[in-house]
Amino acid sequence: MDEKRLASLVRETIYRMSKDRVPFTPFNYLEFFIETADALGIAYDELGDFVYGRVELPDASAREIEETLKEVTSEAYRTTSELRSGMKHSTVEQMKVMEGLDVDAGDVRVEPIRVVQERIDQLRRINNQVLSRLEQARRELEHQKERIEVLAELATKDPLTGCLSRKMLSDAIDKSLYNLHRYGKPFSLIMMDFDNFKEINDRYGHNTGDMVLVKFSRTIKDNIRETDQLFRYGGDEFTLLLPETAGKSACAVANKLRDRVLSLTFIARKEEFYISVSFGVTSAREGDTRSSVIERVDSALYRAKKEHRVVYI
Repeated sequence: MDEKRLASLVRETIYRMSKDRVPFTPFNYLEFFIETADALGIAYDELGDFVYGRVELPDASAREIEETLKEVTSEAYRTTSELRSGMKHSTVEQMKVMEGLDVDAGDVRVEPIRVVQERIDQLRRINNQVLSRLEQARRELEHQKERIEVLAELATKDPLTGCLSRKMLSDAIDKSLYNLHRYGKPFSLIMMDFDNFKEINDRYGHNTGDMVLVKFSRTIKDNIRETDQLFRYGGDEFTLLLPETAGKSACAVANKLRDRVLSLTFIARKEEFYISVSFGVTSAREGDTRSSVIERVDSALYRAKKEHRVVYI
């Protein structure tokens, strides 16, 4: 092996040991020397005399090898120092990120892990607050809706019997008169009033009187069409509006209802009693107004109380 080739082999061996941070011991050097020679394509038999110490190097080669060793060792030291410095810098940067400090990476802004986590937690808290407020608002809306429904129920229906209110009767008559005058659709009114309600209250008490009104109204509702409407006109007085009904048909409905009502049996204070109700009937005519229809059916009721029968006017 010539001196130049041997110097290259030694230089490469020292470089590889420095790169891999292998301690410069005789055994390590020999191992790397042989592996490097093999990597460079140098046959093992060319190394025999050198490895086993039977070849002496000229002074010039020794000096060159010594200078090369110093150069490579110095370069290895610088490389090792840079690697260590880089690792230390990287570790410091990672620690900065973990500690929540901002780190610049060129044009890229690295968001600190701790800061990101804090923002996520803050958004989660805000989201929970919003959801809580939405749920509270939903409950308040539900409560308001229930109150509105109750008020609407009170405005349109009698709380005791569930019949439609007197105000609703006025609206229903106006609508029916419009259909009569515009489309020729007839309708009738049946006004009903108890004959003995005061006696019932006086004898059995107002709770019994309320029970009588509820049972009476339920009986009427059970014996009319879905399109018919029952109103509590006031006290013990009720009015029934029959759409698409006139004359004899309205009278037939009134007589049927009167028979059902007179057959009702009530018990209070261990006594059995009955009710008496008068029925006045009228059908709307051309030119009628709300007032004229109500006045006419009221007159029919007045006569029915005297004659104890269904009166039609």
